[in-house]
Amino acid sequence: MIAINIVRIGEDGGRLDRVTADGVEYTDEKGVPGKIDLRECVRGWGKRFKKNRDDFVDVSGGAKGDWNSGCVGLRDVTAERPWTILTADPKIRLEFESRDELYAQLLDPLREMGWYTFDTT
Repeated sequence: MIAINIVRIGEDGGRLDRVTADGVEYTDEKGVPGKIDLRECVRGWGKRFKKNRDDFVDVSGGAKGDWNSGCVGLRDVTAERPWTILTADPKIRLEFESRDELYAQLLDPLREMGWYTFDTT
């Protein structure tokens, strides 16, 4: 079984504190701070991709190695609480109140720094 820690951003004090080129800093609903190393997420993504290569369809238009080198996790923006799972160890699932909040607080800043997530929808 894969361990995934869930943090609900915008609920009971859960929040993103900072998104940088190196990582994502957050505070969970219990007030406990955490940091996710994005380079560790890339390594986690690489392991997942290699293990499940036939399950993925790359529509990026680029070379798979190039695209995968910046992928830090998975996302579902259509879920009731849109989420991103960052593939560090342990994996962290950040849930947001809306699609707009997910993009504004996390996905857009990550993209501006060259990081990507894989769309699961």
